Amino acid sequence: MGFDHETLIALGVARNPYIGLGGPILLYTTGGSVLDLSAMPGPHDIRLSPHALPRLAVTGQDGVLLVVENRQAAETVCDTRPDLPVIWCHGQPPAAVVSMITQAAGQISEVVICADADLGGVRITARIHDHMPPGTTVHVVDVGTVQHDEGRPFNSHSRTHLWQLAQRSDEVGAFARRCLDRGYAIEQEATARAALQGILNR
Repeated sequence: MGFDHETLIALGVARNPYIGLGGPILLYTTGGSVLDLSAMPGPHDIRLSPHALPRLAVTGQDGVLLVVENRQAAETVCDTRPDLPVIWCHGQPPAAVVSMITQAAGQISEVVICADADLGGVRITARIHDHMPPGTTVHVVDVGTVQHDEGRPFNSHSRTHLWQLAQRSDEVGAFARRCLDRGYAIEQEATARAALQGILNR
């Protein structure tokens, strides 16, 4: 229903967060084991402990990390570009997931963020963007730039909060402005896949 993980914690109904990882990533467990996630198609659901986060190492050579909201799009990238590290963030990422994304981003030079083109997607993009290490190049994918079906029109609440985010002078602000200009949400799996493929084929 859109509640962030910290709110669920405060309400006492939170479960441990999950992160989806795929591609050339090594995961070092707290018990000392090493999992090579590139050995099987991802993304793999990893349940994060509330007590200690695992360490990960990005072993890809392209210097690019993909952070994707849509699971099917993340699966497609893992299948077609197994050389690229991918994180599926399951919607609005809680603090533990953000910490893992930041850890991965600190090992590469460029992060590509692909979320739905709606208020939730812009908020997800902003949260990830604002936790990137200094010097990281961030590219925001707007799924509305490829062929798509028109989604539901934004209500007044979404328009108000998108307008606030649109005041930013970075790629997050530009993304919010494009969403406002269209006036409707885009949350389509095929559209997200096509938008990501367009970026990766450049």
